[in-house]
Amino acid sequence: MSKSYSLTEMRNHFAEIVHETEQATMVQVTQRGKPFAFLVSVQEYERLKKNQDQLKE
Repeated sequence: MSKSYSLTEMRNHFAEIVHETEQATMVQVTQRGKPFAFLVSVQEYERLKKNQDQLKE
């Protein structure tokens, strides 16, 4: 499940939102209502990296 926060919300609540990556697969960051970036947990990053490496083979 992915949650979404504006860039302003990220600035104001960064520590809380980072801790949310423990429960959520990823957190989407928006700027002016448009997707800007994603924040993912280490486990999710490693899973995505592994899948990418497998696709290269």
